[in-house]
Amino acid sequence: MKKIRNLGRTWTRLDDFERIFWYPTPVADYIYRHWKTDELFATMFLNGCNPVLIKRCTELPQAFSALKDEKLDSGNSLSAEIKNNRAYVADYSILEGIKPNVLDGQQQHVAAPICILYEDPTKGLTPVAIKIGRAPDDLVFRPKDGLAWLLAKLWVRNSEFYFHELSSHLLRTHLLAEVFATAGYRCLPYTHPVGKIMFPHGRYTLASCMNARNNFLNKNGFIDKYTGVGGGGQFDLLVKAFKLVTYDSLCLPDDLENRGVKDLKNYYYKEDGMQLWNAINEFVNNFVDLVYKNDGEVKKDSNLQDWVKEIFHYGFLEREASGIPSSLESKSAFKKYLTMILFMCSAQHAAMNNGQFDIYAWVPNSPTTMRKPPPKYTEDVTEEFIMQTLPEINVASRLMVTMYLTSYPGDDFVKLGDYPEHTFVEPEMKRCIEQFKKKLREIDENIKVRNKMLCSLDKLPYNYMEPSQIENSIAM
Repeated sequence: MKKIRNLGRTWTRLDDFERIFWYPTPVADYIYRHWKTDELFATMFLNGCNPVLIKRCTELPQAFSALKDEKLDSGNSLSAEIKNNRAYVADYSILEGIKPNVLDGQQQHVAAPICILYEDPTKGLTPVAIKIGRAPDDLVFRPKDGLAWLLAKLWVRNSEFYFHELSSHLLRTHLLAEVFATAGYRCLPYTHPVGKIMFPHGRYTLASCMNARNNFLNKNGFIDKYTGVGGGGQFDLLVKAFKLVTYDSLCLPDDLENRGVKDLKNYYYKEDGMQLWNAINEFVNNFVDLVYKNDGEVKKDSNLQDWVKEIFHYGFLEREASGIPSSLESKSAFKKYLTMILFMCSAQHAAMNNGQFDIYAWVPNSPTTMRKPPPKYTEDVTEEFIMQTLPEINVASRLMVTMYLTSYPGDDFVKLGDYPEHTFVEPEMKRCIEQFKKKLREIDENIKVRNKMLCSLDKLPYNYMEPSQIENSIAM
C-alpha cells in the first residue's frame, strides 16, 4: 500500500493494472492470463466465488427474442438448445433499483445485467449474449462485438461481485450462521448433545459478523468507500436478498435440483459440494440415531424445539414462505436441518470465502464499481472508454488488499471434522467422528488428484472445498 502513493491516480491502459498485481497465487495468475476469454468468463459461474446463481434457461427472456433462431457453434439454434436443456441464464435482476454510490464526488453506476449461456458439446459452457440494462432499447451484446463484448462481460462480473459479497457470502453464510449460533447459545445447554455438536461450528462466528458490520458493511466500511453499491445501496440489496432465502436454497441437493444444474459438466462446486453434503449428512445421521431413539423423542426435546422456533421467529421473522421449519416433527426432518447448518457453517462458507483473493486480485476480472454508464453504441467502446469505466487505482488497490486479508485462515485454524477432545466422551460418538474424518480425507485426496490433472492441462483448478482447507466454523 505504501508503494501505491507513487503510482498516480488514473489508469490509461488495461495493462496498468499490473502495477498493483503483486504476489499473485497460481489461480490469480491463471485468471490474469485468461481473463478476456469467454471460457474463463463462463467458468466463473461454475467454479468462481459465486457458483450459486446460474440456472437452467427454460424460456428465452424477451430481451433476447431476436436471437431465438440464430445458429450457435453447436449447429443448433438457441431455441433448440433451450429445448435440449443445454441453455442457462445468469440474471442479476435483484440489482434493479439499487441506488448507486458516489465515490470521491464522482457518480458511480449500477446495472442489472442478464447473461445467456449454453453448454456446447465441444467447448463446454459458453456465453451467447449479454444485456446490461433492462430498458427495451438497451443494447444486446454478442461475442462478435470486440471490446464492447469485453466491457459487457465486465458489467456482469461487477454485478457478480455485489451479489456474491452481500448475498451469497455475507447474508447466506455469515449472518445466517450468526442466527443459528446465537439461538443455540440461548436455547441449548452446553451439556445438550446438540449443543455439543453445534458450538464448535459457531466458533468465532459472532466476532466475525461484528467485524463484518464494523469494517465491511457499515458507513465508511469497505462497501461504502470502495464499491458502487455503498451509500445505503448495500442495505437495500440485503433486504431484497433476504426475501429470496428459502430452506430449499440452503440445502445443496434441493438447490441444484431447483436451478436445473445437476447435469452441468465441469461444475466442481456441485461435485465437491455434494460429496461434502453427503459426508456431513452421514455423520449427522449417525449422531441423531445415537441421541434420539424415535420421532417422539425429537418432538419432546424442548431445548431443541425452542432452538428451531427461535431461529424461525427471530432469524427469519416467521416468514412461512421461506420454508424454514418452525418445529421438527421427526428424526429425518432434524437430520436434514442439522446437515444444512453444519454444511453452511463450514463447506458453503469456504466456497464463498476462500477464493476471494484468487478471483478478485486481478481487478478487471471483478471490478468493485463502474464509473461510467453502459455504452449506448458498441462502436463507442474503446480501451480508453473501458479504463474510464473501471475503478481508479485507490479503489482497485483496496480491493486487492481486502481480499488478501479475508481469504486466508488464522493461525488457530480448526478444520472441518476436528472437535475438541472433551466434546464427546461416548465411545460411539468418538467412532462417528473418526469415521467422518476418514471420509473427509478420502474426499480431500480425490479433489487434489482432480486438481492436479486440471493444472497439467492448463485448466482452472477448484480447491476451495478441499476438506483440509475448510474451517469448522465461520471464523474469518
